[in-house]
Amino acid sequence: MKVRDIYDFIDGIFPFSSQAEWDNSGFQVGSLEDEVIGIIITLDVDDYVIENAIKEGINLIISHHPLILKKINRIWAEKYSTAIIYKAIRNGINIISAHTNVDILKGGLADYLAGIFKLEILGPLSKEGFGRICSLGSPITLEELLNMISQKLNIENIRVIEGKTKKIKKVALCPGSGGDLIEEAIEKGIDAYITGDVKYHQAKLGEGKINILDIGHHESEIIFVDLMYERIAELSIRTVKYYSTSPFKTRRLK
Repeated sequence: MKVRDIYDFIDGIFPFSSQAEWDNSGFQVGSLEDEVIGIIITLDVDDYVIENAIKEGINLIISHHPLILKKINRIWAEKYSTAIIYKAIRNGINIISAHTNVDILKGGLADYLAGIFKLEILGPLSKEGFGRICSLGSPITLEELLNMISQKLNIENIRVIEGKTKKIKKVALCPGSGGDLIEEAIEKGIDAYITGDVKYHQAKLGEGKINILDIGHHESEIIFVDLMYERIAELSIRTVKYYSTSPFKTRRLK
């Protein structure tokens, strides 16, 4: 099976043509004609992933975040921002990234997260398809919601902006960076909004109006590894999961 076949398989489930205008999902590095020896699925492409691919004799990486997002004028081995690209090419490693096409489409990241939380999906949060509006079924408290998220995703720290609603039934979620959709969530009467990367002024916009649970960008999207692994498993090709760690560390100071 060639890299092109894997690309076409992903494209059949999450068409790359559906990605956001600013995105760069799709085939990133390598040759579509290479025979696939093995696959690593990861959230990010970093030096650790490349080293693991070399060590395991794997020649295809499927990532969520594109390694190449903005225009690159030159590729230097000595420049950190392009060294990974250079290393991948030198070692015959191909890279496919499936980003906003997986964020937006049915069966993608938002739906997968809703499934982990056992939420009933009511529809998309934004007209572009980002995020999901969901129902919990029976109302719960904010504390109960926080405990559920912590347990399901195995996370210890959640940043909370408290709203006016104490009992929560209508929930919205947007894995990754969803701060831009806070106003939309307020307008749609959401009791609690689960996302990551909320900025200060975005938080102030929602303060006192809607419960916002910032679980972290990495923490809300690392499930991409499991989602894509389940899909790729249909192809019966040697596939390895790589769970990267968040670059952010929490330190408790005296």
